[in-house]
Amino acid sequence: PQSGRYEVHELLRQYAEARLRSDTGQYEGAMDRLAAFYAGFLDERRASVLSATRQHVFAEMQADFENIRVAWQWMIDHAQAERLLGSLRALSQFYMTRRSRPEAASLFGSAASAFAWAEQDGTREAKKVLGLGLSWQAMFSDMMGRKGAAVELAERGVAVLSPLGRDADLGTVLCTFAWVCAGAAEPGEVVSALEEGLAIHRAEHDAGWLVRALIMSIRIYLGALGDLTKAEACLREAIAVQKRSGDGSIVFPDTLATLGLILSAQGLRREGCALVLEALASAEQIDDSWTVLLALQFAARTQRDLGDYDAAERFARRAIAHARELGSSDTTGWCHFTLGGILRIRGRLSEAIAHYEQGARESAGDVALIAKAELGLGEVALQGGDRSLAERHLAKSLALCEEHRIQRVIGEVLDALAHLACEQGRYDEARGFLERAFALARGRTKPAELIGIVVGAAAWCARTGQPIRAAELASLAQHHPATAAPLQLRRIGPLLVELSSVLAADELEAAMARGKNAQLERVFEAAFP
Repeated sequence: PQSGRYEVHELLRQYAEARLRSDTGQYEGAMDRLAAFYAGFLDERRASVLSATRQHVFAEMQADFENIRVAWQWMIDHAQAERLLGSLRALSQFYMTRRSRPEAASLFGSAASAFAWAEQDGTREAKKVLGLGLSWQAMFSDMMGRKGAAVELAERGVAVLSPLGRDADLGTVLCTFAWVCAGAAEPGEVVSALEEGLAIHRAEHDAGWLVRALIMSIRIYLGALGDLTKAEACLREAIAVQKRSGDGSIVFPDTLATLGLILSAQGLRREGCALVLEALASAEQIDDSWTVLLALQFAARTQRDLGDYDAAERFARRAIAHARELGSSDTTGWCHFTLGGILRIRGRLSEAIAHYEQGARESAGDVALIAKAELGLGEVALQGGDRSLAERHLAKSLALCEEHRIQRVIGEVLDALAHLACEQGRYDEARGFLERAFALARGRTKPAELIGIVVGAAAWCARTGQPIRAAELASLAQHHPATAAPLQLRRIGPLLVELSSVLAADELEAAMARGKNAQLERVFEAAFP
């Protein structure tokens, strides 16, 4: 046929296999030739899986995947480390865009289990199979929400490969360790591993693996540390490397999607949203399933912050459906939280509760997901006027964040607790929560995060007899480009209406003029007179 491929009826295939197995020598010879062929097939393509032809290569691998799986198992069963090495490197990138995460974790876990003996007295190749198998098993396990197990696997991967010297494989396991351990290990240890891994990849002059490592760095710089400047620099380097390589095309559209999210967080919302949608279209065109999911999530968030809640809801629902198709339970959970937040903004509180609860059920024990669910349920209860229930949910979320050092959630929790305390007239407690939030935000470069705290401080000032200071802070938040539409709608607008009934028109106008020109970074110094 034109495809160059042939199909055999399953009964005929089973008959032929049974006849072949009847002669052990012939069977083993045939299987070894099969393993040799597909090991070569994968090794020949390992450079291309990170090039402009990667989607064509992935399509070839997908078409032959059942044969690859059989060959893989033969190599595993017969401890063929040299053959497995090239196969591991190619398959790791294949699974980043195709097939399911549970399947990926199982496949790489089979290599790690089969070569566990190599940690003590294995050859260099056997140790590499073990170290890389552990590392990629860690990555896909973490994607499924199994953080504790993933951290242990990533640590073992580094321990196995570190004594073998500085090469691209060590760079890969170091960056994977940093990616998996972000938010779970000491920030200094995570950044050190990441920067060492990046340095190795830069020295190796392998554009594809460097770009992949730079993409991985975003989870550390943006997600764990909140350093937008570093994250943006890494993304721009990744885009520049892609443009210098091959035909100059953007091979990894997730670099565009993530840069779009960062620009949006800095206040360039329309530019950021346009980049996210460009990345989504590109990922759909090349059938990059995981980047499609990422772009759908980012599209929901950027449209929400622009105030287009219809579009945001559509993207969030598409993201949930796509995450389910890919078998990504942790991502499904986060998508439910995004949709829950959009529905809460729209006043559909019962629907929002359902999605927060579903997100928690999808958590598979991921503490960050559970903390986020409790936060969302607390915010819904607060919006619905049930302060007692809100306090219980928020207290649970704070306890989880403190115990497990969940930096990406704790600032939001403290802000919500301050809001609740102000509503209940517990102003000293509210101030304490806000001061803690300020302290955590120091050194982070997320303007949107600071804006939320500024609005909380403005509300605190309004309640404690400082309306002029409240108007200055509210105006700073209102006019800052990083302020999202939901914050304007639900908190800043109502607060300014309240202040207009307390202050004379000229006083309010003067205070707002001062606030409009204030510097966000210096608000810490005078937030609480």
